[in-house]
Amino acid sequence: MADGQLVSRGVFTNDQASINQTASLLEKERKYADLVFFVESGLESIDSMTRRCASITARFKSDFGFIDGEFKPYPISVIWREDVLQVTEDLLACRAQRIQARTRGYADAKAHMLDEYARVFLQPIWRTFEGEAERSFTSKPDQSEKRGQAWPAMQRLLAVAASGEPPMGVHFVVHSSGMPWFQAFVQRLARAPGTPDNLIPGFDTPELRRMILRNVTLITPICTVDNVRNILADLWGDWSLPSTAKSRPLAIYAQTAARDSGENLCGYSGSFLELARRCFPLDGSMPTIANSNIIAGHADGARELSCKFANTGLLEIMSEATSPSSTHAELMSDPHLLDAVFQRIKARRS
Repeated sequence: MADGQLVSRGVFTNDQASINQTASLLEKERKYADLVFFVESGLESIDSMTRRCASITARFKSDFGFIDGEFKPYPISVIWREDVLQVTEDLLACRAQRIQARTRGYADAKAHMLDEYARVFLQPIWRTFEGEAERSFTSKPDQSEKRGQAWPAMQRLLAVAASGEPPMGVHFVVHSSGMPWFQAFVQRLARAPGTPDNLIPGFDTPELRRMILRNVTLITPICTVDNVRNILADLWGDWSLPSTAKSRPLAIYAQTAARDSGENLCGYSGSFLELARRCFPLDGSMPTIANSNIIAGHADGARELSCKFANTGLLEIMSEATSPSSTHAELMSDPHLLDAVFQRIKARRS
């Protein structure tokens, strides 16, 4: 996707016709038990993300398609941004060089000035994420702009998943800054479900979603604790019902402080997640040096979530079972983490 529109890039033909073709395949053959959406962060290049799409598809086929004849997931990757990390690094590198000259290499002064620069001038990066996510799911009444094309695509795919007997299980795996896109989807799904343009038969109420939407896994998500609470409420409603109690439909892999401290963005100490924690206007409010964002994908945010949802059976905080060499941007490709994600999907298929 680009700016709310379906676009074709490289080997991928991506328009509503191709979405309908995929939906018709799922509808006709009925050999897939689960539909798994991988929502990319947009941090890496389009080449990196498309290679990962092919790799995930291959692993699904090899790891699950033949070992377990009943569990046949169909993966769909959502690529909606690209090269954000490179743009961020370019901006930071340029500023870091100027700060280096002004501070004569004094480390504390350089870190402070780069932090201030990021907080003031890198806001548009996050605003762009939020704007593109909104445009993916909202269209203008007069159709003067061809945006909002993610919604009819998701409507078609989810309607097929819900229409089978039995229905397919639906799963989402969302990485890092893929959260604005996923939040915009959840908000659209929960908005006025009785209106014709919002209706997804078999998927339009919390009661039905509790049966079909079986698992959401957030990998170091850039969102606040309140965002997570809203997602739980919008997707599944009241989880106190006996049939769904203790199901733990939402899992979060939080980034440890040790991993974050080992990364460096062109002089900025920490990963892109740390940059967001200290500098981005999540939920519309700007963090300060004294009061950083409490991010669900960071260890501090995960601890707060554990306290808020203790003994509810809604949320599972997963330890980071990853390769030491994987950076924050590369976690969607980490084989150890993917194994854990795949096993969670498999365990929640029924």
